Amino acid sequence: MELPYNPRDRQSIATYAKALVGATLRESCSPEILTHGYSGKGHFGQLLEKFYFLYEPNSDAAPDFPEAKLALKSPPLKQAEKGGCGAKERLVLSVINYHDLVRQQFETSTFWAKNANMLLVFFTYTNPA
Repeated sequence: MELPYNPRDRQSIATYAKALVGATLRESCSPEILTHGYSGKGHFGQLLEKFYFLYEPNSDAAPDFPEAKLALKSPPLKQAEKGGCGAKERLVLSVINYHDLVRQQFETSTFWAKNANMLLVFFTYTNPA
């Protein structure tokens, strides 16, 4: 299957991501998204990966777009009571392996390999209830 972006080019990936501005994920993806079966925390990110960027969701330590060395994060925003919006929850960048961490230099660490270049796709959280 041919991707609608170049997985080796950060700019191509970012340009493709910008097409989401002003649209819902449901509007931007195939109807198959309605039968996904994902639920719980992080399901928006899983949907974004599978149905918009067209790769299988995973929990690899490597960047989500390995050829472009680009990580994808999709943090939710919530409406504030006094207007505007703010973070719904903290953004987790990496799970730390404390046994290996002490032997790593920051510039060559697994953390830096995953997070040196990051594409953030914010979305407005709405309570499903």
